[in-house]
Amino acid sequence: MKNLEYDAKALRKLKRRLDNAQLDMLKVGPKVGNVVARHIRRQFATKGAHFGTPWKPLKPATIKEKVSKGFPRAPLVRTGGMKIGVTKTPLDIEWFTNTSGHFGTDRQTAIWQHGGTKRNGKRVIPPRPILRVTREIEDDVVALLRKQALGIRRRR
Repeated sequence: MKNLEYDAKALRKLKRRLDNAQLDMLKVGPKVGNVVARHIRRQFATKGAHFGTPWKPLKPATIKEKVSKGFPRAPLVRTGGMKIGVTKTPLDIEWFTNTSGHFGTDRQTAIWQHGGTKRNGKRVIPPRPILRVTREIEDDVVALLRKQALGIRRRR
C-alpha cells in the first residue's frame, strides 16, 4: 500500500541545511510531528489554500448526500477519523530513528483524496492535497532542528 508521508529524505535534506549538526530524532521527532500536524490543520481550515490551490468544492449532490446522512458539509470530513489521523499528534505514521523520521498516514481514504482517483480514465475524485513539503514547513522544521542542535530551550 502506498503511504502519504513526510519522509526521511526530506528530513535528511533539512539536516544538511543545519551544517551537519548532530541531532537525535528520537528527541526532536515528536516536535517535528507537531509542526507537520499544525500545517495540515491549516490545510483543512483553509480548504486546501494553505499549500497553494484551494480544494475543488464538493458537488451539490455530494453535499446533499452527506447532509442527509448526518455528516458535515466540509470536504474531506465525513466521520473525522482521517482528519484526526493527520492533524492530531501523534500522526497515523510517526516514527523515528536517531537520524530520520516519518510522518503522515497510510489511510486509503487520505491517499485517494490527496491524489484524486480515476475510474475508466475519468476523474472521480479530484486531487485535494493533504500534505505537501513546502518551503514554509521546511523553514519551521529547520528552525526547530536548529534550536535542538544548539540546545536552545524555551523560557517558561
